[in-house]
Amino acid sequence: MANDETLSSQLQDYINQLQDVADLSTDEQAKVTKAGAEEFAKELKKVTPVSDRNTKHAKDTIIVQNTDIDGNKNGDSVVGYDSEHAYIMRMMNDGTKYYPKKKGKKFGKNHLNFYSKLFANNAVQTRVLNANARALEELIKSKQGG
Repeated sequence: MANDETLSSQLQDYINQLQDVADLSTDEQAKVTKAGAEEFAKELKKVTPVSDRNTKHAKDTIIVQNTDIDGNKNGDSVVGYDSEHAYIMRMMNDGTKYYPKKKGKKFGKNHLNFYSKLFANNAVQTRVLNANARALEELIKSKQGG
């Protein structure tokens, strides 16, 4: 009977430890999601089209925001372009009825769906999730005192 009580109390202690680790605060959730967002931002910078004009390029305006899209701190992180370039990149990704002419030619299909393809890319998704997992692992280790 004494062994049953000991085992029961050990299991309860273990469950309490797991709950302490699993209950992440909003700030802790934000740290985890920011790691993935930063990884996605690196990949987005690689696929963002570059203008031939002598202006600030959209790939240089990619921002990682450690809040949701409305600026609320709820554990989410978002990646995107600054407000001056976001609408242009949306048109470059989604397409428009009229494409700007470039040296007498229209832009090719290589400028369409670059963001959508990146977002759906399994290799990129894996890298983002691995970055999140590494950040969560570090957080758990620090919570456990290691």
